[in-house]
Amino acid sequence: MPLDTTRLTDAQWIDGVVAQMLALDEGLGDDDVREFVTDLAARPSWRSMPPEEAASKAVHDLEPPGGD
Repeated sequence: MPLDTTRLTDAQWIDGVVAQMLALDEGLGDDDVREFVTDLAARPSWRSMPPEEAASKAVHDLEPPGGD
């Protein structure tokens, strides 16, 4: 059963995505990643993803997030 990401607070989701992104790419800086992920959290298509999926997608698409 997929994770219901709506049960996570925004802070929990952001923390999860940041942790996963830093684990996937050790060259990333925590502050920059946190700012990037905070922006993602405001976008429904990103926020609906489990943190692990969002982190993987973000690391592979390190473009600034586009509009929803």
